[in-house]
Amino acid sequence: RGFCPTRDGGYGYDEISMQGTEAYFAHANRETLLIPQCETVGCLEHIEEITAMEGVDGIFVGPYDLSVALGKPAQMDDPDLQAAIDRVLSACKKHGKCAMIYAGAAAGSAAFFRRGFDCVACGMDSIFLIQALRTLKADVEQQMG
Repeated sequence: RGFCPTRDGGYGYDEISMQGTEAYFAHANRETLLIPQCETVGCLEHIEEITAMEGVDGIFVGPYDLSVALGKPAQMDDPDLQAAIDRVLSACKKHGKCAMIYAGAAAGSAAFFRRGFDCVACGMDSIFLIQALRTLKADVEQQMG
């Protein structure tokens, strides 16, 4: 995170920052999560060590990038990718860390929650915006007849 000790950055508007820089940093460091992303074979190979590290609050799995790193681009049902995802989930659970993952749709999100993930990114803002605009366009066209 960056540090912008000016009013335009919000510094000085809350009680903590008005207590000075030292108090602000202590609060920010307490309230900031460290969540590495597991998207490479190197991260996967060291996931148990990473999740055991003090200060690491959780792991976010990028399944598409991880599938590419495993040589199986976008093969989301591939057993090797699924085993890798399970390995990350298991390491997080073993060390009491938050397990997070990306899913592109509601069904995938629900499946990851049932599997034991604590947090699932259920899509991307850019996709949501595009879908909303397509729906709006279709609605206008329908209204026009």
